[in-house]
Amino acid sequence: TSAADFVHYMLQALTSENKKESAKTNLLGLFQEYPSTLLTDTITVEHTFGSLRGIYDQIEDERHVFFQSQILFTLTVIVVEFDFMENQMLFFTDFLDVLIRTIATTTSSNRIVRAAGCQCLRELEVTYPGLLRNRLATLYAMAQEELTSVHQDYMSLFVTVLQYAILDIAENKKTYTENKLNDMLLMQTDLRTAVSPTSPNLNRANTESRKEGSLRLPSTIDTRELRKAVSWVMDSVALMTPHCLVSVVSQLSDCVKMSGVSPTIFKQQIIRHIASSSLPLFHLLFLLKMKFDRELFEDLDEDRLLKRLIGHAQHPGLSLGHRLLCYDWLLQFPSQASQGTDLPGEPSIPLRLSRHQYRLFFPSIFNDLDVIARKLNVLSLCYEPSSTSDSASFALMGSLTLLDKAIQFGYVGVYAVTLFRSLYTFYKRHHQSVLGREIFKFILTSVLCRPKLAAHTVDFLRCVSRLTPHSPLVLDLLRSLCEQTVSAPLSSVLDNLSHNLLILQRSAHEIQIRPTDTARFLYHLLASSDLCAAGDWSIGNRVLLVCRGLLQTHHTTTICTGAVPPTGIDSFGIRFLFRIRR
Repeated sequence: TSAADFVHYMLQALTSENKKESAKTNLLGLFQEYPSTLLTDTITVEHTFGSLRGIYDQIEDERHVFFQSQILFTLTVIVVEFDFMENQMLFFTDFLDVLIRTIATTTSSNRIVRAAGCQCLRELEVTYPGLLRNRLATLYAMAQEELTSVHQDYMSLFVTVLQYAILDIAENKKTYTENKLNDMLLMQTDLRTAVSPTSPNLNRANTESRKEGSLRLPSTIDTRELRKAVSWVMDSVALMTPHCLVSVVSQLSDCVKMSGVSPTIFKQQIIRHIASSSLPLFHLLFLLKMKFDRELFEDLDEDRLLKRLIGHAQHPGLSLGHRLLCYDWLLQFPSQASQGTDLPGEPSIPLRLSRHQYRLFFPSIFNDLDVIARKLNVLSLCYEPSSTSDSASFALMGSLTLLDKAIQFGYVGVYAVTLFRSLYTFYKRHHQSVLGREIFKFILTSVLCRPKLAAHTVDFLRCVSRLTPHSPLVLDLLRSLCEQTVSAPLSSVLDNLSHNLLILQRSAHEIQIRPTDTARFLYHLLASSDLCAAGDWSIGNRVLLVCRGLLQTHHTTTICTGAVPPTGIDSFGIRFLFRIRR
């Protein structure tokens, strides 16, 4: 069955009176999720759009408002996906007229459909910035007059149009008079003439070139009516749901930032939501701080926000995702005064974090592993070890005790991954201090006691060599592990042979590590054990990989020198290769 035939069957089912509304809604969901897959040519697009428009107009029963709303969403997806503004202007204006008539019909029975109409218009405004700019005052009045539960949808639509109107004025400063913004907010016009084929400046949004943060309104633009509109919106946010409130305030903050209006209008939001346990409302404060910082947040506000942030991060009653997001905000705290790396985008913590608060970031046995990783990340920014052993290096290495003990009791897996991730974080920030040597000692002791950590150690060394190619840590650690492995009793090596061979395989690629000890160990291993008779394919491959590394890195004379039995080099090489081949 072709895509066109399948779409034909779907449209037949949507028009059938024998199908349940829930089944029809699921079919509309397919159009919303896979429009480009189902509608493969222009004829199918036009036929589908026209059929859905006809179905929408035929629905008169108020019991089917949810189905009507889903049709509007589906039509909006098709309009945006296939760029009707450019390719199907007649269909576009017709659909826009339907949406405008829908939101203008203020009856109590169609609230769900009106809310859907506002959301569809908002999506079109985002896709085609400036589409409803000339009808901003009308939308402003409609939002003020709406007193039902869909008030927030009208409010969200108005703020979106306002944001793009201010953005357009900021981009085209010379084409607007000083009262243009006031006129946009005061002069109401017929909403149904919001767009025509000749409407100017209706271009698709370009998020890369339109940077709100770098644009400002000219100082000559009068913003009196804008300040009134912003005050009215902020007085009405108590009627919104948390997610809608975050969206509206975030967009409104862009308007305030571009227009130069004082951000103190958002001060009430700080007082109201700083103690909130609602995830979107609490994190709205960080969005405001990231945008305005010292313009809006005083020292006392920042201290309170930081204290609440740490409290939320430690709160066992909050979800794991909520706590992890708090740690992420702490590592990227929006503040001009912070400590950590100077590289943009790298983690840093606020300088206002006091030393007595550091103890809160030491892991406890009740913490999830993801929380432990975040805590250790924060700790690595709190302490700055020096070139000699001090309290900072002691505190950082001591914070790993919990993970180390868990591994001692056999919990390797994710505990080992978390441990080595934290070690790499420590090394990345403090490898030039004494902590680099402390990490070397820690890993050497851990691997010798628990060879199962060999794979994690190899991955750790690979990352270290990429970060600091000339660091002596990689060579020193591999040399020490290799010497300990080849000099250990054969019985102890055989217990964890595959892990020990992994270390030898990695060290075989280092030209500075003598290959003779490794070659002698392999010959002794094959000659004194029953590995060849056992025929373990995995172990055999490990041995061959070690030999391959030796032969690729070192000359054969170097490999055999010092590892030669009394019968000579040739005899040793022949017997060694014979053992491997068997």
